Amino acid sequence: MTRTIVRRSITAASLVAISFTAACSDSPVSPRESAAPLPAPAALSASLTFATGVTVLASSTINGVTRMTAIVDPRSNITFGGDDNMVTIPAYAICQPGVSGYGPAHWDAPCSVATAPMTFQVKSWTDAAGNSRVEFSPDVRFSPSKVVGLYLKSVGGATAANTSINWCRTGASVCVNEAISDPSLATQRDAASGFVYRRVKHFSGYMVSVGLTDPPADSTQAPEYP
Repeated sequence: MTRTIVRRSITAASLVAISFTAACSDSPVSPRESAAPLPAPAALSASLTFATGVTVLASSTINGVTRMTAIVDPRSNITFGGDDNMVTIPAYAICQPGVSGYGPAHWDAPCSVATAPMTFQVKSWTDAAGNSRVEFSPDVRFSPSKVVGLYLKSVGGATAANTSINWCRTGASVCVNEAISDPSLATQRDAASGFVYRRVKHFSGYMVSVGLTDPPADSTQAPEYP
């Protein structure tokens, strides 16, 4: 039981307490023109690890909401997760918070990357529609020269047309389909595993939206927070 809770909570990871001792510069790239392909869900699931670069400090599930605290070493190639969500973060992918900027105007800007261990707080749950939700706090972004992947379980979404993993802005009443303005963030579906997944350029909150047709550029539905 304890192992299951830890595996399911890790992927909801968000960053709360952050300490840095050094950083290095990242080179400018054109991430919208070329992005390394993300591994298929089955391949990522087979490579999940909790020993390399990840230390789980606490994990609990109450009333269907999983909360986890973990320390991540940003110098390591990290793949971790569980039954409902997974994430893959290449080494030296996390931009140094506080100096790198955050928001759509910064997603494709080069940054200095973190090299010291970081403490993440993570929350994940399933909404009333049966779709996975994950929330990261505080907000951080990733180097545009690296490809970070987020995988969320949604059996219905994995087979439905127009499924998307949408960004839920902190404190906002709507969620955003970022692929409308950046095709490199398009959601992929894997019916065999029941996962939907895509590249993410930052950690905030994310939700699966199923079956929308021609969604407006800045909305799906209001976030449902337990």
